[in-house]
Amino acid sequence: MQFYNHPGIKRHIDETSDGLVRSLDTFARIASKRIRTTKHKLPRRDANANAAAFAPYSREKLLERLKTYNVLNWNIDDEDLSALKCARNGWSCVNNQRNTLSCVSCHLYMAVKLDSYPIDLSTSTVGIFGYGEGEYAMDECEETDQMELRHNLSQQYVRNLKTSHSPACPWAKVECPLHIYHFDYHDMPRIVQDFIQRLRSLARNTETLHEAIQLSGAGVRAVLLSEQLRSLEFMARQHAASDVFCTAPMDDIPRFIYELALLGWDLNIQQFKYKDVLLLSCMKCNRRILLNNTNQGHSHPIDAVQSVPVKPEILLTPTKILAPCDYMPHTIDTNGYFGNMTGPEGEAGDELDIVSEHQLWCSYVASSSESTADTGYQLVYDILKMSQDA
Repeated sequence: MQFYNHPGIKRHIDETSDGLVRSLDTFARIASKRIRTTKHKLPRRDANANAAAFAPYSREKLLERLKTYNVLNWNIDDEDLSALKCARNGWSCVNNQRNTLSCVSCHLYMAVKLDSYPIDLSTSTVGIFGYGEGEYAMDECEETDQMELRHNLSQQYVRNLKTSHSPACPWAKVECPLHIYHFDYHDMPRIVQDFIQRLRSLARNTETLHEAIQLSGAGVRAVLLSEQLRSLEFMARQHAASDVFCTAPMDDIPRFIYELALLGWDLNIQQFKYKDVLLLSCMKCNRRILLNNTNQGHSHPIDAVQSVPVKPEILLTPTKILAPCDYMPHTIDTNGYFGNMTGPEGEAGDELDIVSEHQLWCSYVASSSESTADTGYQLVYDILKMSQDA
């Protein structure tokens, strides 16, 4: 007891106790106060930008979203879960990830994992899943079950296009109308202008296109009747005569040039690691057709980070030069986004069917509306013909 009564020890204990009490009182006062936010606003996404991204009745915005789906990041082969369906619900495709969607407004992500439809599983080789020949072959009932399971999964993903948005996201309640994507008579000036621009670009490069098609050993399957071709030729000459800026000759244009322009095909050039490749591309479905032989490369690799050198005889605007890519299309899973005018071993191909080369949902080949069986390019032809008398 005398030890604790020592003046120095007692003073130290009293000071320690007082300090502890003061600390507890201070903590209690802080805890009782209302939590205040900083006067500086935390960084957040631009609300105006988010609002501008929600434009369900804008064709331009829809095509911007649709353009993000390409051979490198989207390989879902499903009629119901098409790139168009996803884009109509506000989803763009993430550039550096496979089959990953991102909402342009709420910025939430959705990963899609959907295998391709089984192709004749009864004759497939033995694998880790047991499909194969003989006693390992999958019977018809099992194959039907697999198809049904995949269909149900596909439909769930279609529903997720709505439910995977944030609760406050406007895309959760609104889908871009399909007629925004398809052609319409009210868009006559734009449709005529787009056709003339494609025709001029293709006409300036007739020799290049003709050479590429000849080297492939394939021709272009005819689409137009003789009467329809004459009508387009007459319209093209009319526009050339009235446009002082028209520098492309509109006489003696081959038949296949008119047909390519009518079907929405445009000429592009893209640099792969060892070669500059000519492509026909459709901006409405992102489908691309390789024109020159991709199996041959330069003796020296081209630096993939450089801009694509356009040869003098290829007359393309800067917008027709696509981003470089390290690998050729035959080295990746293309899911039909690339076509090729030569066979798998480089042999001569069949006639190029510029109708079936489009995606099935493309506005050029799909029905233009529910009330008619006419395809989009047939509607475009009717609009072009009407413009002659306008």
